[in-house]
Amino acid sequence: MIHYFLEVSIAWALFYAIYYIFLKKETFFNVNRWYLLHTIWIGAVIPLIRKIPINLESVEPLIMQPVQAIHYTTYAVSEAMTVPAEDSVFNFQFALYGIYILGILFFSFKFYHGLKNI
Repeated sequence: MIHYFLEVSIAWALFYAIYYIFLKKETFFNVNRWYLLHTIWIGAVIPLIRKIPINLESVEPLIMQPVQAIHYTTYAVSEAMTVPAEDSVFNFQFALYGIYILGILFFSFKFYHGLKNI
């Protein structure tokens, strides 16, 4: 899901850069308006059609070290220390997704309401 949000953000940034470079100073405001309206949904659909490979994991270089002798020892673990940890009820990732979706809905409504009043 986070990959989708990244891909949409990249597409919208590229579309905005094209607008800023080529259409910002145009006096045909209808062309600008239609370009901006259509790039919103096109940018949201492109990641669904074509998967853009994004690798978020960093790769650390492999450093060869000499092999050292390992000494194994055993320890007795008491039963009192094997209490399972409680699962957290609050999920931060779910909360961030909710805030993101609410922001999209709010600003989409505000945008289309502004278009309706023109």
